[in-house]
Amino acid sequence: ISRDFQEVLENEVPYLEAGEHYTGHAAPLTMLEVLQNDILHLTERSQASGSEPPQPLRGDDASLFIHACHSRLREVEVLQDQLLALLHDDPALTPRDIVVMLPEVSAYAPLIEAVFGLPFEDKRFIPYRIADRSLFSGAPLIDVFFRFLQMATGRMSVSEVMELLACEAIHLNFGLTPEDLPKIRLWVEKTGIRWGIDELHREKLQQPKERQNTWRFGFDRLALGYAVRSDSAFLGDILPYEEIEGQAAELAGRFIHFCESLFAQGEKLASVMEIPAWQDVLNDLPAALFLEDSPQAWQLQKIRDSLAQIALEAQDGGFSQPLDLNGITILLKEKLTGQATPQGFLEGGLTFCGMLPMRSIPFKVICLLGMNDGAFPRMEHPQSFDLIARYPQRGDRAKRNDDRYIFLEALLACRSKFLLFYLGNNLRDGKALPPSVVVEELVDCLAESFSLASDPSGPDPGFDERRKALLARIEVRHPLQPFSQRYFSGADERLCSFAAEYCRAAQAKQSGIRSRHAFLPGPMPPLVTAPASVSLVELSRYLSHPVRWFLENRLGLFLQERGRELRDREPIHLDSLEKYQLSRDLLAMQGEGLSSPEILLARWRGEGRIPLGQAAQAVFSEIKNTVRPIVEQLLHYRPGPAAQELPPLRREIRLTPDFTLHGELHSRYPTGHISWTNSLLHGKILLPLWLEHLFLSAIAPDDQRCETIVIGRGRDKGTAQVLRFSPVPEAASVLRDLASLFAEGLSAPLLFFPKSGLAFAQAMCAAKGSEQEKIIAAHGKAEEEYLGNEFAMGEGEDPYCRQLFGEALPVAPGYALYAAANSPPFAELATRIFTPMLNQMEEL
Repeated sequence: ISRDFQEVLENEVPYLEAGEHYTGHAAPLTMLEVLQNDILHLTERSQASGSEPPQPLRGDDASLFIHACHSRLREVEVLQDQLLALLHDDPALTPRDIVVMLPEVSAYAPLIEAVFGLPFEDKRFIPYRIADRSLFSGAPLIDVFFRFLQMATGRMSVSEVMELLACEAIHLNFGLTPEDLPKIRLWVEKTGIRWGIDELHREKLQQPKERQNTWRFGFDRLALGYAVRSDSAFLGDILPYEEIEGQAAELAGRFIHFCESLFAQGEKLASVMEIPAWQDVLNDLPAALFLEDSPQAWQLQKIRDSLAQIALEAQDGGFSQPLDLNGITILLKEKLTGQATPQGFLEGGLTFCGMLPMRSIPFKVICLLGMNDGAFPRMEHPQSFDLIARYPQRGDRAKRNDDRYIFLEALLACRSKFLLFYLGNNLRDGKALPPSVVVEELVDCLAESFSLASDPSGPDPGFDERRKALLARIEVRHPLQPFSQRYFSGADERLCSFAAEYCRAAQAKQSGIRSRHAFLPGPMPPLVTAPASVSLVELSRYLSHPVRWFLENRLGLFLQERGRELRDREPIHLDSLEKYQLSRDLLAMQGEGLSSPEILLARWRGEGRIPLGQAAQAVFSEIKNTVRPIVEQLLHYRPGPAAQELPPLRREIRLTPDFTLHGELHSRYPTGHISWTNSLLHGKILLPLWLEHLFLSAIAPDDQRCETIVIGRGRDKGTAQVLRFSPVPEAASVLRDLASLFAEGLSAPLLFFPKSGLAFAQAMCAAKGSEQEKIIAAHGKAEEEYLGNEFAMGEGEDPYCRQLFGEALPVAPGYALYAAANSPPFAELATRIFTPMLNQMEEL
């Protein structure tokens, strides 16, 4: 309110003008200095009617620039490059001499941390501090506290509770460590917990009074899993969870204690109380949940202080009406929203802070981010009954006027460089956007005050032309991407970048290189001691995924696949994976579950895997229709009852003088080897079975025929597919060839993918035309299988394949991982591995 205050001083009270201002400073030279001097002396420059003529603008003047960007992230990235350039050009300038002011600190804080949070060793490292963050963005415990208040009287879903447990101050308070959380998450998923404390809690929320999929349903399973033997069936209506033993029991106890504490606190919050009672309850809540001797404990004290203020205000106002949880939450949140974190301003290094009154102390460099149209100055939306806003008087505060004054303070406090940043282009379509009105007014003032003409005494080109010429000089419009070639071409010296990775990206784009740098530049050196033996299981694991085997066993790289999200609803509509798992259980009963489903349904309910009520019968009917054709074929090809199964057979085969293969065969019957699955019979399913069949043919036991029957799900709904592998006369030779691939793959990953490989080999056998036409058609089928579609994930989406090949297509013709290596291509491997299998395979 400085203008109004000055007017009050001059008109309403005796006013004595101070003496002369200090005039010992040097004559202004730069655009910024001239502008500040004109403001000090109330000098108006104008080509037409100003008291002073426009000042000629020096060619090397770089005191004021306006940067137009596409997004907030680009604003921060451009800011980093501009500051690095200033620090590089002026050795006397330090990060302490720079301040960056923002209208919304909380909106920019995560972007600042992402861009400026570089390690100390990085050449772009600039020490920085963020001040004036709101308590909700700079105080995570307060955010967690309000999240609990929000969920306390709700459904208590799995995701909500596990998010609370992930807070360090909470899980440490209950004796848990970050390493315990994945195991607890697995328990929660496997015990079928979805939402609700128990059946009574569900009934309060007007849901069916069912215990299945509640927290205490899962706790019962965890506790009984420790108390009884692992092979125990139901105890009452509880199915024990078998994976609890030893030290896991103590961990389960701590987890259950955390949840029960959470539920107890939630029950307290379900009441309607007066504010003093709420103060007592909410004051005790942090101690019940959080570790209060942590470095973040000041956040919990902020909550208690705010509660004390609310109680005092209620007492002073004579307010004694009871409130529910929602009411006290709103009051507490409003009390905390206006508060900022108590650290960050002028603590050393580059300072990021809010645009607050009296903050603009002198800095060499001042940068203002977020100078967007409509965002700054802030808009006011007064209530309809606000008479002060309707009839403003001299001295009344207004946000827009406050923001204008803050902008003026920042302009006057700057000593060397004044940089403005705003969103100058739409991120979607690139359309130009105007800056804040204060920036527009500043440009208008500069256009009146400075002349870019080579001859100042010449004819005036007009205000619009002068403004356009000035904008072309001081406004920098930045590209959408930080790796744009404009940053590295040198065509515009105002555009610069210090990111080497973006320079490489720009060079790659200019040269037309589309694939990324190879993850593995070349083959690994051979092992000092080559393995002399391999198990059938290990060979099968290797050929089923050579890339994964190589990265894990030679490089020690284990990529965790993305886990399934925890479900917050009880099973209603099962996805394909859940149906597959249930059908696998039904198939394992080999027909018994089809005629007597009660036992299996009870088990599924005990595990919390099927819908409540009669919907479970519909799920069972759907799964039964899928499994029935497979069971019928199994009963047809299996001779007599399952009791006639032969014992496992262990053997070792010497494939070469220096290498042996050993393995063990199961599911043996006098008529041959029988295998069944509820999956489609694709390459990843058939390849291990083919290896077992080769092993069976090679050892040729006397008590068993050398045939293999494979039964799987048909491609048409409600059908089964049956394949037979006939005896292989030269089985040892085929195994020897596959074992040689294992030896080759110890140095470099093989370009082999079972699903894509079988699709290629089958297409080669079925295609018609010339050999070239067959190869083209077969590669097309392999690419379809590798890339996948909207219904099925392809092998190329596997994290190991993405890590090794990136965006490349390793099943494409002519692809080679290493140009100099003598590694067989995909087509050769697919033919070499699957053609012998297809020659011995027939569909029954």
